[in-house]
Amino acid sequence: MSYQWPPDLKCHSDIKLRLGELVRGYYYQLTNGCGVGDCKNSRCRSNPEFQEVDSNACAFEEAKNLARDGFRKPKPVYYFCKHLHYPVDTLHLDVLDFDVLDDAKEKNRSLITCIKSGFCYESLMYSFLKEYNCPANEEDSGIDIESLMKSYKLLSKDEEIKSCMSTTLRALAQHMEGTQSSQGGAYTKSIQLRPIFILFLWPEIGDPDHTPVLTTLFRALCLLGKNMRHTLISWLSKLDYELFYYLVAHVVQNFLTLNLSSSSYIEKIVFHATVVLGMLYEASRLVGGEGKIEYKEFYNDAVNSVVDIKQDYRRWYDSKINGRTGEDWDSFSFTQFSFILDPAAKSMVLSCNAMTQQGEVQSAVVANMLLGGMAAPMITHDDLICVLRIDRSDLIQSSLQQVTLKLDDLKKPLRIQFLGEDGIDEGGVKKEFFQLLTKELFDPLYGMFKYDEQSHFHWFNQNSFENTQEFRLIGIMFGLAIYNSVILDIRFPMAIYKKMLGMPVGLKDLKQLDAELYKGLCDLLEFEDLDAIEEMYQRNFTVESDAYGAQIQVALKPDGENIPLTKDNRDEYVQLYTSYILEDSIKKQFDAFNSGFQEVCGCDIFKMFGPEELELLICGSPDLDFHGLEKECRYDGYTKTSETIKSFWEIVHTMTEDERKRLLKFCTGSDRVPIKGLGSMLFVVARNGDDSDMLPTAHTCFNHLMLPEYSSKEKLREKLLLAMNNCTGFGLMSASAADSPISTWLRNHWAEVLAACKGKESWCLLC
Repeated sequence: MSYQWPPDLKCHSDIKLRLGELVRGYYYQLTNGCGVGDCKNSRCRSNPEFQEVDSNACAFEEAKNLARDGFRKPKPVYYFCKHLHYPVDTLHLDVLDFDVLDDAKEKNRSLITCIKSGFCYESLMYSFLKEYNCPANEEDSGIDIESLMKSYKLLSKDEEIKSCMSTTLRALAQHMEGTQSSQGGAYTKSIQLRPIFILFLWPEIGDPDHTPVLTTLFRALCLLGKNMRHTLISWLSKLDYELFYYLVAHVVQNFLTLNLSSSSYIEKIVFHATVVLGMLYEASRLVGGEGKIEYKEFYNDAVNSVVDIKQDYRRWYDSKINGRTGEDWDSFSFTQFSFILDPAAKSMVLSCNAMTQQGEVQSAVVANMLLGGMAAPMITHDDLICVLRIDRSDLIQSSLQQVTLKLDDLKKPLRIQFLGEDGIDEGGVKKEFFQLLTKELFDPLYGMFKYDEQSHFHWFNQNSFENTQEFRLIGIMFGLAIYNSVILDIRFPMAIYKKMLGMPVGLKDLKQLDAELYKGLCDLLEFEDLDAIEEMYQRNFTVESDAYGAQIQVALKPDGENIPLTKDNRDEYVQLYTSYILEDSIKKQFDAFNSGFQEVCGCDIFKMFGPEELELLICGSPDLDFHGLEKECRYDGYTKTSETIKSFWEIVHTMTEDERKRLLKFCTGSDRVPIKGLGSMLFVVARNGDDSDMLPTAHTCFNHLMLPEYSSKEKLREKLLLAMNNCTGFGLMSASAADSPISTWLRNHWAEVLAACKGKESWCLLC
């Protein structure tokens, strides 16, 4: 049966253009149908008896075969339904790549016609599909991404075509923004997201020449309702790594960096771009595990170097106390989108938050005193700070007693006083206290923690005899260290930091703690001879634990002793075994530790940290970059070209790692590196008189090294190493020392010290 050429298809006089129209018309009829439910045309998809073709490519081949009959001689034959309406061009790679034209101009004219009619909102809802009328839902867009990207590549070979694409896609973006703006987030169906998703994947969209298209797209994306945004995030999470990485690094991040670097203020479009980056971050985390791409890819260098983080925090804090979400332009802050901040910036946010809370606690003390009237006791300096008076000879018990007595004061600035010692804590005494306490608590001989010589990690001792209060004390000390910017010399596997943040842990986390056990469990899961598992492993649902030399058997589930390991339950066995090691066996100890930590740090601000970032915050950076320290070092009485200074740095750079740690501890009171690295630390080398037998000294509170001008490099090395190896305890300067070069220097430069320290990692709250 022959059907007529439909009137809504152009009847070109040019044979090749006419052939192209025929093919596209038949392709539409074969993949979409004419829309009449009881259509009798066997070559129309609306016919109930229509035989589906295998793919879009097959449909396209069939369309070409049907089109050829339109050129029969003497009488052409057509197979179009009389009801066929061809309102939009539904696009697919085969349609765009259909090449029947020899002349380049005619080819461009044909493609431009396709672009203008096909890259419109209505057409793109049904274009580039995996199969005919493929549905769109929360889990699947139905779009053939590979075909789409090949089509984009095809349309990028000619400048005229690229220009047409830019104009057409900008109009598309404006249409989507206008539709949602006028109807208040009108998109309610997944299929309506297809055009916006297709536009986002345009490879040219990150080009600065197409910034108007990108900015319009950002605004359109920000207008999506909650449900539609969640669906789009789900679609983004299913992109391959390369395409997803391109969107993050080369589209959104580049846009943010260029905008922030070229403007003296934050524009509204930066807010829109940050929201879109947040969608991509959620998509990355949605896949589970470590994310689709590394979390560091979401840090933005411009945000972390150009933006005033303290001011940004204040904006976030004010919005929070006023009950605003921070997710609209009027209350926007980067702190609200913390994934964009690197550990150094997050550390600064935390410091701002600590100072804010400490200030609020101190204000409350003053307010209570004022409200008490004449009957209230006079307020003293000790009322505004938290002073722990510690017995050095009974460190743990005196610390536990003092913390118990000062629970209400833990959010005040912390000061440590060792009984019988006259040292005034301006930072150095506090550092030493934390070092001594953690060293004693984490000593394997004390029995609270186990230390693995191979992995060099500490782990909770499930058989510890210590009561939970001492584990709680450790948690409190962790919190106090963070709260008071003290770095601890502790190594936990990443699983502990995940647990501290309330994140789930699993088999992969076991690898860092016990690589041998991890490999054994993985081998079990991958064991191919399923029928031989029971005979090969000969295990039941129990685990053996060593308790001071005695072997204790623990059931992984009720009646586990009588449940053999088989091919059918090996997944359950691995899951229960992993859960026992990481969760159940240390539950009592970890819960006590975590409760102490949360007493000090149980606030929303910690939700911005990932486990890797929390480790950096607590333990500092592992990078002993003394070249960075040398570059930023300041001098008093010396210059960087002084012979003593040149000799000093030559000695430092030839030291072993252990010696460099001891030097760092001697100068700063800690052998741990600040989260921003040594180059960010205020470090001063000051001249402390002429050549003498006096040892170098240090003001650990201010990271100042006082160095006599020794007569030779060898003498400098000898005196420096001797001082580094003998640096424990604090005492007041003697009367004669009051006029020493150290005291004189501090008196003359006190204002400079305060100004330089303020806002730095090492600055002291008492300052």
